[in-house]
Amino acid sequence: MSDTPLTLTMDQAVAQITEGRMQARDKAEEPAAPAEPEQTQEIEAEGADPEPALEPEEPAPVTGDQGEAVEPEETPVIDAPSSWPTDRLDEWNDLSDSAREVILARESEIQTAISEKGREAAEARRKADEAKTRAETELQSRIEKLDGLIPRLEANAKSKWEKTDWVKLAQELDAEDYNKLRAEHEADQQAYKDALEEANRAHAEQGQTFREEQYRRLLDKNPAYRGENGAKVLSEDAAMVQAYAAKLDGVTPEQLSGITADIFITLLHAAKYEQAQAKTKPSKPKKQSAQKTAPTSGRKPAPTRQQSRQESLKTIDTVRTAGGGLNAQLDAAVAGIVSERRKN
Repeated sequence: MSDTPLTLTMDQAVAQITEGRMQARDKAEEPAAPAEPEQTQEIEAEGADPEPALEPEEPAPVTGDQGEAVEPEETPVIDAPSSWPTDRLDEWNDLSDSAREVILARESEIQTAISEKGREAAEARRKADEAKTRAETELQSRIEKLDGLIPRLEANAKSKWEKTDWVKLAQELDAEDYNKLRAEHEADQQAYKDALEEANRAHAEQGQTFREEQYRRLLDKNPAYRGENGAKVLSEDAAMVQAYAAKLDGVTPEQLSGITADIFITLLHAAKYEQAQAKTKPSKPKKQSAQKTAPTSGRKPAPTRQQSRQESLKTIDTVRTAGGGLNAQLDAAVAGIVSERRKN
């Protein structure tokens, strides 16, 4: 048995109650411990297969208003401008799309400006050509009128005054009538002189315009005439043409001044061909023995080379310088000469 007494005195009972209350109060004042988070445990049934992983769903195809499938739009490729060097396409491909767009926009502005300048230049050329054609037409019309007027004035003066005996009229007429008649004669003479001078100026102007136009065409046909020594080259070629033309019967330096650029080039080629033939073709010794002429049996003998040459050139004598009238006839003549020499 325990030695603890079974009975408590009043003082002991009060002391135990007081101590118990104080312990309960101290315990209530202590801070509560933080609650541990609940852990979710996955309970797997024994022997059950694990759930398969979910695969990402494919996007649904885009459809149009009518339900048909619509292909996704591809990003357009920005090609290099036509002016971009083909050997530097790698550099173009390395550029960003924004840089390419800036370059293309600038290229478009440049091309637009070039096209506009080209249209302006074409319009200026068109107006200049129209003005030139108009001036040439007016000049030609004036020349034709003067060329028609001069013979009439000359014929009128001849028929009206050729048989006039001024000494006799001075004796028969009084001073006033004689002076009026004399003034009328002088007016007719002056009208003829003025028309003749104006016609000469018009023809000179037409000739100058023609030569300037042919000079420009010569520069276009032979770029060497535009070079640093162009004037010298042209002068040497002109001298060669003049020397060659001097061998052609009836061609004078004055007539040569009225030929076209095409005829000049044709004569130059013929002169150079003749010069080259003279250097490469050896001269043949002349035969001393006389040759017998075969009977012609009534047929006309074939013309000699000299006669053929003269025949091809006979029309040149009638050619005039105004308007480059030598062109067609000299073309035919030179073609005949060159053809004859090639046969040799």
